[in-house]
Amino acid sequence: MAQLTTWIKFLTPVLTLGMMVFYLDREKYPVVDKLIPYYFALVFIYTLLIAIEAI
Repeated sequence: MAQLTTWIKFLTPVLTLGMMVFYLDREKYPVVDKLIPYYFALVFIYTLLIAIEAI
């Protein structure tokens, strides 16, 4: 579980930058619109992990 937490904490900021770059060029990369719900789910999990660690 700790390794999964580490991967999620590492990948979320990286995916945030990637989503921002590709979202600006949506016409060229239409797949980004399909990935947005999964991205928000990942950010939600990331936020929960940070909150659980803070307790």
